[in-house]
Amino acid sequence: MSVEALLVLRSVMFGIGYILLGTAFVLRQKSLGTLSLVIGIFAIVTGLGFASILMAIPALFTLTIFEILMLVFIVKAMNADGMNTEKTGSELSSVAI
Repeated sequence: MSVEALLVLRSVMFGIGYILLGTAFVLRQKSLGTLSLVIGIFAIVTGLGFASILMAIPALFTLTIFEILMLVFIVKAMNADGMNTEKTGSELSSVAI
């Protein structure tokens, strides 16, 4: 296969992955909050851009926003977990052993 064909295949595969990831975030909106919906929408838009090949360059901008939102989501989850450990007093309360 040529290099161009491999890059196209890789772009489509990443697009499908982002669409699936975005769908999971949208479906978990009720348990994860509104930020999950926003992250899911950006992931789906990014995935559609990469899967369509023609919109892959603009999808890089939505990918950047998606990655920043994921970092915000992780920090928010860590802060919520920190508050839960303060309430229970146990450091390992949220870790499944």
